[in-house]
Amino acid sequence: MDTMKMSKILLIENQHRQFQTITDLLRKFLPSPVIFPSDGEYVGFIDRIRVYLNLNYHESIRTRVLEDIKTNVKDFNPDIFIIDHILVGCHKSQTGLDLAIKLGTLGFDQPIIFLSRTLDSEESVMTKLPYVKSQCEWVHKGYAGKGVLVEEYFEGEVAKRIRKYLVLDDVNDLDEIMQFYYKLLKDLNGSYPQGLPGIVELIPLFDHSKEPMKNKLRSKLEGLQRIKKKYTDAIESRTIQREQLLAKQFLRELKEELKIV
Repeated sequence: MDTMKMSKILLIENQHRQFQTITDLLRKFLPSPVIFPSDGEYVGFIDRIRVYLNLNYHESIRTRVLEDIKTNVKDFNPDIFIIDHILVGCHKSQTGLDLAIKLGTLGFDQPIIFLSRTLDSEESVMTKLPYVKSQCEWVHKGYAGKGVLVEEYFEGEVAKRIRKYLVLDDVNDLDEIMQFYYKLLKDLNGSYPQGLPGIVELIPLFDHSKEPMKNKLRSKLEGLQRIKKKYTDAIESRTIQREQLLAKQFLRELKEELKIV
């Protein structure tokens, strides 16, 4: 069961090949994302972006294409933006940061993931980033080593950040998962009071009657559901001798998932 609504992602990427790769990775690591532009719409959309950001064009032309961009964004109504930083090749041009700032003045306040080879410590970035009205994060793209197009890096550094901004599909999922863990942890603690260190500290985290606990666990729902399924599948085929071993493995994975809670 997906834990999030179908996500609508507006991807603004300078290079077509990277646009295609990032699109494929988004579809692999997120539940059925809807991505704009489509591959067939990419050239027309990115050309409008480039014209608007290129200060060599007359202001009247830039104003006209900005209206087209505004219409595209409004019609698609994304949940989140992914924006490359360098979008135009010529020297006299603005950047993805300038575009994000403009989108904010147009009333678009969706979260933004900036995906760029440019470091966020560069002065040009540090100067403008505070003017972005939306919640935003900066992820270094890179082309080699653990670059953004490497699946493991993308999943951990990009998809994970996107997930935390997307709306959970049903708040009942969170109540259900908290009740499951609360009961399971209490049962395990009763069965192995001396053999499962750290379990007592985990139990209060899943008290579903406490709203602060829900807020802390909300972004962890997907991982918690994955661990639950893995444990329940394993316990069905357990032997008595392996029961405590499975419980210890379950607790290790649970602690790792909750390490930032």
